[in-house]
Amino acid sequence: MSATIDTNDAGGWWHRHFGDAAAAPWTDLARCLMEDESVWPVPSFYAMEASDVVLALQEAAQVEDDSCVSRDAWTRFLTRCGPLEDCLVHAIEGMFEEDTARQTYRALRLPRCSSQKPRPVTTSSTAAFDNALTQQRLVQTKDGLAWWRHSIRARTVPTAAFMATLLQSHRPTTMSPRAVSVFLDILCFGAKDSISLAEWELFLLRFGPFGTAVDRAIACVESRGAVAPWFHGTLTRQQVTALLDDAPDGTFLVRFSQQHADKFTLAYMKAVAGAPRQLKNVLIGYRPLDGYRALDGGSGLAYPSVAALVRDCDRLGTPVTSKLAADANAKLRTVQTTEYNVFGTYCHVPPMMATPMDNAPPSWPQVVRQMEATKESTVGEYSTLSEQHLNQNSGLHGQQR
Repeated sequence: MSATIDTNDAGGWWHRHFGDAAAAPWTDLARCLMEDESVWPVPSFYAMEASDVVLALQEAAQVEDDSCVSRDAWTRFLTRCGPLEDCLVHAIEGMFEEDTARQTYRALRLPRCSSQKPRPVTTSSTAAFDNALTQQRLVQTKDGLAWWRHSIRARTVPTAAFMATLLQSHRPTTMSPRAVSVFLDILCFGAKDSISLAEWELFLLRFGPFGTAVDRAIACVESRGAVAPWFHGTLTRQQVTALLDDAPDGTFLVRFSQQHADKFTLAYMKAVAGAPRQLKNVLIGYRPLDGYRALDGGSGLAYPSVAALVRDCDRLGTPVTSKLAADANAKLRTVQTTEYNVFGTYCHVPPMMATPMDNAPPSWPQVVRQMEATKESTVGEYSTLSEQHLNQNSGLHGQQR
């Protein structure tokens, strides 16, 4: 993890990049800040280039010279937006919280159009919409990005270390930390050895804000204590077509959208007698104060999770079971069996609340056996469905991790 930067290192940082120069071009300053591994990066959803960062730095520094920045102006800028390691984040977030009618903001949100003359002018309605979208994303990500900055520090962290740190800050209430780790690792972060800041930011855009993101992520794909068989994670359109091309009416699956990474896509086959077969793709968007809703079709209602939306859709029939869900549920069964043997309960009860077998009432063994039979029946049902489907369609599933 990166070391903490001395907040009084303004002069030293300047000297390392510009020597004894009394002033430097704004473009060079922006480039050095963006390339410095010690300076916290701008959130990626702003999609900002060096020219955008220059505008933000000039606004934060409150200087009139738009060509060069003096060493004294650099020091004043850090006094206002420091410490050094966080100065970019503070400058950018400060700008987007300003009035949308300001010329600097309008210039920042205009599309790239160097080959077009004259430069297109944004409308007040467009600026208002852009600002609303940006403010929404700030709400979803700000606390989570601040947590990463203060708890993780590095741009990339080993998955095990990340999960341990996250679950110390956010204690799950509906299942054990080990079960939560299985959900998040496989479903949200691709079962990789490390997690990057960009992946964490995308997670927040899908499920944020930070305080409820973990519970919401699990609720979106959870069904009866297991991963819903219809969730496929990342699939290409070609893979979706292969899985649904010959499927009966109402067969469906849910995946992350390829074109809109912070959204989901519900794909289903519409095969009505007398009409041509149609593979329908419905984009599912999310807003923290609203929920999940179909953006191009459906009832227009908002739901607390993707799973709730799927359950309420009468048009959907049989799910296409995913290898991702089968793998996740196999790991969940292992976790649940281990915790059952240790605590006498399954992962839906946090370990600190589980009743130790040594202190259990006389009727407890019978209750436990009933719980075990019910749970194994449910998990076995999903397992059998997964195995049957995967055996029949083994050649259609792409690598999902």
